[in-house]
Amino acid sequence: MEELEKIDILRRRADLSYAEAKALLDEAGGDIVQALIKAEGRHSRPMEQWELKGKEALEKVREVVKQGNAVRVRVKREDKVLLDIPLTAGVVGGIIAPKLALVASVLGLLTKCTLEVERKDANLDSEPPH
Repeated sequence: MEELEKIDILRRRADLSYAEAKALLDEAGGDIVQALIKAEGRHSRPMEQWELKGKEALEKVREVVKQGNAVRVRVKREDKVLLDIPLTAGVVGGIIAPKLALVASVLGLLTKCTLEVERKDANLDSEPPH
């Protein structure tokens, strides 16, 4: 089965975007069943949303990354996903700075956006430790 066919199956069965389906398929090493299992697990993760403006949104992203319990950050405008960035690999590999630069440039252009943060642990507060 070709990769595009697998992505289409994931999109239909798990209601994912192409980017989300591709990322899950890559994480699962091309195994569609494992990707579906991962997709199910994502729906059980805690999700937070904020309606923010450019600079406020960037500060919130920095705060979330500093806490270290975020798995994914999405920037939306009028229900359209502009950015969908997985953070787990980036934080471990030290690749988060370019991702934040991308977020900053997109947020700088927006007057208002929705910031979604998917967390790996529901027990952690959304406020940073003092």
